[in-house]
Amino acid sequence: MNRFSFWLVWAVGFVPMLIASFMFFTGVMIPEQRVHSGTLFSDKHINDLNLVGSELKQRKWQLLLTKQDDCVERCEQWSKVLSNLHTALGKEQDRVKLLQVGMSATTLDRNEFGKLGTAIWVVDPLGNMVLRYTLSDEPSLILKDLRKLLKMSRIG
Repeated sequence: MNRFSFWLVWAVGFVPMLIASFMFFTGVMIPEQRVHSGTLFSDKHINDLNLVGSELKQRKWQLLLTKQDDCVERCEQWSKVLSNLHTALGKEQDRVKLLQVGMSATTLDRNEFGKLGTAIWVVDPLGNMVLRYTLSDEPSLILKDLRKLLKMSRIG
């Protein structure tokens, strides 16, 4: 009985480690689902955009609408939607700042702006551009993701 108990303890610790290693190295049985709706970014910082303004220096979460010169009607609609979305955050709305940046060739280098495009960005309090949404995305998905981020975050 002692020998059986000994090997049972080793199996309980070792078998899950073997299965996890197998999953990691082969990619088998790893779920394809994700819990966020926007496009995840990890290498873009708001300071890289060379934008000027005291609002950008605040240590709050930010909803940033970047718009090109040719985006008029659709961007105007999204401005109203983002304002409503900000109100829908309820008691958490003090932690989030709404910003709109009209981009032109003089504001930013054309190559950098081409990467940025007309979009809605979620920017964390440290200035990292975390999630990107197109103007065709549903506002409810942005609200859902933002609520998750605010719930998990202890900063901002």
